[in-house]
Amino acid sequence: MSTARYADRPLAPRVVRAVLDAVSAFARWAPPPGVLGAVFDYPNRIARYHALGFLDDGDRVALLDLFAQVSRRGAPCLPNHGDPISSNLLLTRSGEVALPDLEFTGFFLPGFDLAVLRTALVTTPELPGA
Repeated sequence: MSTARYADRPLAPRVVRAVLDAVSAFARWAPPPGVLGAVFDYPNRIARYHALGFLDDGDRVALLDLFAQVSRRGAPCLPNHGDPISSNLLLTRSGEVALPDLEFTGFFLPGFDLAVLRTALVTTPELPGA
């Protein structure tokens, strides 16, 4: 798709559909027990990013509140690729998307890969949430 971390041009609608299908299928995967683990300790990561100045006080409070709400609802962490950036998306000859580079794969809050895609593929207005 691209060798750059962030796409420098919009993806074609058929490619957007294939990317969304791939990350959605990944989130539905039921890995064998012990194969994947939690990748982030979300409260600690939020605190670290706040301390580094990436998040202001309002961001920190909002993210901790969101995490608490998701946790109270018992939303399970789901398998996610963890790094579905442009350079980690391979378009097959049949038009499907393969997700290589499983270095960051693990259990994440639901929608993690979709949020990464929204950020990494900012030039693609066809992505949901644009």
